Amino acid sequence: MREGTVYQRSTAALKVLKDMGGYWKLFYVFIIIPRPLRDMIYDLVAKYRYRIFGKKESCMVPSADLRKRFIE
Repeated sequence: MREGTVYQRSTAALKVLKDMGGYWKLFYVFIIIPRPLRDMIYDLVAKYRYRIFGKKESCMVPSADLRKRFIE
């Protein structure tokens, strides 16, 4: 939720990428694509995400240095 507004699916993902900064914010240009089409693509990637990105057998255990970056 940002400023009292809840974003879902592709809009939420694009807002997060924009806030990440760096080259990630360049993906925000896709906000001009109509939401139903963006959400359809988002759902397709979500459905096949393990085929696209792979799947790990276990979760990463963060180091003490990395743990400092998490909000408790």
